[in-house]
Amino acid sequence: MDLFNTVPPAPYPTNSTGTNARAPRKCIKRTFCVHEDDGSARTVTLVGRDAWAMGELIHAGAVGNTSLENPAPRLSGYIHKLRHRYGINIASLEEEHDGPYSGRHARYLLQQRVQFVSYESEAE
Repeated sequence: MDLFNTVPPAPYPTNSTGTNARAPRKCIKRTFCVHEDDGSARTVTLVGRDAWAMGELIHAGAVGNTSLENPAPRLSGYIHKLRHRYGINIASLEEEHDGPYSGRHARYLLQQRVQFVSYESEAE
């Protein structure tokens, strides 16, 4: 077998139109009401893991959320997006942890009132 002149297989099987043959994934879509410090409120619609992360922050309440207690692929990335793209006020508290991989981690806390409004599941 000639390793340098063979064509690698496609990463996913394709159908007759050349698109991915995978079934469409379900995607969650949640709407939240964000209460501002000045008394106003606005709605924010989040999709996928961003919606999941916001739900976890609300559920965690005053205790906050950390990837040590609630593992997620990129919790810090979702928090960054919630802060900078959607303007949600989230605090980061640095904590130390022991164990074989001792070090520091962040605990994320909502700093404003956010309420769940609606839930929708759709195919991507």
